[in-house]
Amino acid sequence: MKLCRDAIRLTAFSLTSIAACLVMSGCAGLGSPSTRPILPDGRLLTQAGFIDMSTQDALIRSYLKSPQSAAKENIDLTIYIEGDGAAWTMRQFAPSNPTPRYALGAQLASQDSSSIVAYLGRPCQFLGPITLERCDASLWTEGRFSPAAISLGNQAIDALLQRLSPHPIHKQQQIRLVGYSGGGAYAALLASKRTDVSCLITIAAPLDIEVWSRLQQIAPLGASLNPASPSQRLPKIDQTHWFGGKDHIVPPQSIGVFLTNNASPNTQVHVLPKANHLEPWSSQWAQLLQQSCGK
Repeated sequence: MKLCRDAIRLTAFSLTSIAACLVMSGCAGLGSPSTRPILPDGRLLTQAGFIDMSTQDALIRSYLKSPQSAAKENIDLTIYIEGDGAAWTMRQFAPSNPTPRYALGAQLASQDSSSIVAYLGRPCQFLGPITLERCDASLWTEGRFSPAAISLGNQAIDALLQRLSPHPIHKQQQIRLVGYSGGGAYAALLASKRTDVSCLITIAAPLDIEVWSRLQQIAPLGASLNPASPSQRLPKIDQTHWFGGKDHIVPPQSIGVFLTNNASPNTQVHVLPKANHLEPWSSQWAQLLQQSCGK
């Protein structure tokens, strides 16, 4: 089974990790993937004040900072979603484990000073070997944005909300979704399915995966939903989308027809001329966040 998983042919390569491999010493010999998110500075996310909220058999790992804030009448929860994760080998073979070596989405979450901040890995990231065996490899390959993948994210969010507010009828819940790279496309699809998302922020995200796959000259993600498809919910949500002018992994053109189909009256699109896929999102995130969703 593992040999079959390792031999999956390329349909599309992961976004974040291929870019990371270009600036690191290489992807070979990095050791076993961690079962806990590691920040670029080497710290674990739990060392930045986050608590692992995942159940033992969960296929999505979830972390929460400042859960004591749940006593408030209004739950204003900011959720960060990780990028696609581990790189493909020579752009031909899918990784046997999608866990990123460094969790750049987690780095952004660690810099958010909001009262309640959560972080979600993508399906099958940060899992131990036994739990990983339960994951269908399509959840990080051609079906990374499939209905099944999005359903796992919605279940993880609902579980977080239940932990924060056991009696949600007495609370007003507002969620701000923030997604980096492929996590931005994932966040847009989550927002299109939920009624409690008030703000969507994406960073270097392929919001039209059909246009993005053509730009990268790779096969389309045939088992995935396209965030650019018309949605009834997204035009009602405040949105801010950030791109890098020097990003060759997800160039600004990757937004495709997303705005035509799903922009709200309060949608903003910003292109940082000198930014690439990895930098300077982390170092400038505090300032960029203040400019997002009408702030």
